[in-house]
Amino acid sequence: MNAFKLYFRYIDLSFRGQMQYRMSFVMMTVGNFLGSGIEFVGILALFDRFGSLRTWSLPEVAFFYGLVNPGVLFNRCRITRVRRYGASG
Repeated sequence: MNAFKLYFRYIDLSFRGQMQYRMSFVMMTVGNFLGSGIEFVGILALFDRFGSLRTWSLPEVAFFYGLVNPGVLFNRCRITRVRRYGASG
């Protein structure tokens, strides 16, 4: 089995395991959205207080935050679970 097939198999197993405890999955998802919202409110507060951060404007920072954040959340939800599977076996 090649590495990519094995990786996606682990992700599939992780997703199936999370769906066995649906309320936990819902709470984790809501928590991730709330955490992202609070982080973005912090960014808004910085720009409200200082106007700009060096040459960065709010739309530029918001764009990069929106670009990077889904990948971070994906890793937080999936990769940590995959690592646990690998550590136990």
